[in-house]
Amino acid sequence: MIRVYSSGGIVLQEHQGGTCLLLVRKRDSGAWTLPKGHLDTGESEEQTAVREVREETGYAVVVNEKVGEICFTYMKNGQHFEEVASFFLMEPLRAGAREATEEIGDVQWFPIDEALDLMSYENEKNLVRLALKSWKSRNNLVGKRAGNALQ
Repeated sequence: MIRVYSSGGIVLQEHQGGTCLLLVRKRDSGAWTLPKGHLDTGESEEQTAVREVREETGYAVVVNEKVGEICFTYMKNGQHFEEVASFFLMEPLRAGAREATEEIGDVQWFPIDEALDLMSYENEKNLVRLALKSWKSRNNLVGKRAGNALQ
């Protein structure tokens, strides 16, 4: 088994009184996921996360904190891989043009509850729930509407 490392972002923003999450839709599977990608040589996890979010979504972001890691396995070209993916809580600074990629079919903001319903992977959903707790605390949203995702 080959171990690989990746890093990505949980990009949140407040919009019209609610918390929204930025997701990407994989072109091959149609799965809605968090933006992420493999570390380049010499990059830190945080640098990779910022680069991948920019490449896949077009957004420049600021990193708040590391939320956690997930681990999963898959087969590709007849080889078995184990991937360890680190995710960071982020906020958008500005939108820009996303890079043309064969991997990403769509990029959209969703209200947090809708995003959690659409997301394909439970391990990513669990990280989003953790990030949302920190987000609410950071933005003084405790007791205010930030979706029902924590329930």
